[in-house]
Amino acid sequence: MIWIYIAIGVLVVLVLLAKLDDVRSTTLEIGDPAPDFALRAQTGESIRLQDLLVRGPVVLYFYIQDATPG
Repeated sequence: MIWIYIAIGVLVVLVLLAKLDDVRSTTLEIGDPAPDFALRAQTGESIRLQDLLVRGPVVLYFYIQDATPG
C-alpha cells in the first residue's frame, strides 16, 4: 500500500518538474523582444503590441504603488 503513495508522489513531482521546464523555456532575458499580446483599453477596444510598434518604440511602465500597501 505504501508503494502506491510513493508512486503517486513521484508522479506528482515529475509533472511539476515538467511544468517548471515549460516556464523556464518561456522566460525572457534582458534585451529580448517582448512577445505580442493584446490588452483591452478603457474604451473597450483591443490594442495589440504589434499595432503600437508600427508607430515606433513602446515603453511599458508598471505603476504598482497606487491603492496598494507597498
